[in-house]
Amino acid sequence: DPGDRLVAGDWNSNGQFTPALYRGSNTTMYFRYSNTQGVADHQWSGGQSSWIPVSGATGF
Repeated sequence: DPGDRLVAGDWNSNGQFTPALYRGSNTTMYFRYSNTQGVADHQWSGGQSSWIPVSGATGF
């Protein structure tokens, strides 16, 4: 989607930064736990469509 925002972070606290995508149109963040192609390993919905994602260590 045109409004998608990409961000990298250590989403599962394994010491490796991997990609995530925030889709404002459905206020969902999609997380990958490896630097490979594929579908999201985890997703989180909530927030506002205007939110801007930030990276961090979340421990999902």
